[in-house]
Amino acid sequence: MKSILIKEGLLVNRGKTFTADLLIKKGRIERIAPSIHARADIEISAAGKWVLPGVIDDQVHFR
Repeated sequence: MKSILIKEGLLVNRGKTFTADLLIKKGRIERIAPSIHARADIEISAAGKWVLPGVIDDQVHFR
């Protein structure tokens, strides 16, 4: 399973919004921090975008 590093995303925890990096390894969140300097198989820039692990978008329209 590939590791994923999501950079500069907007996260919410306990009602507070903050910008942080999120490192995923073996399908699980390994670390959340203001800045993560780690190697990852995939790196995604999420600057200005919401990162909501575990949230399902139920506003889907199947035709």
